[in-house]
Amino acid sequence: MCDDLSMRAVSKMGSYVDRAERALAAGSDVLLVCNSRDGVVQILDQVAPQKNDDSTRRLAHYSRFLRYN
Repeated sequence: MCDDLSMRAVSKMGSYVDRAERALAAGSDVLLVCNSRDGVVQILDQVAPQKNDDSTRRLAHYSRFLRYN
């Protein structure tokens, strides 16, 4: 998981797409964009999902802690 990509401190690191790609390249499995709907749309439109065995294993492990009501 990464810090919120809409935080002011990371805005100097490029566009939302740039920040998302950097976070994924650094090994993040989950991206947070908490305060910018436009940023979310840009990422969903322009960043391809990245799957790898390690990420899939980690997400499967932690998904067991989610509760669905």
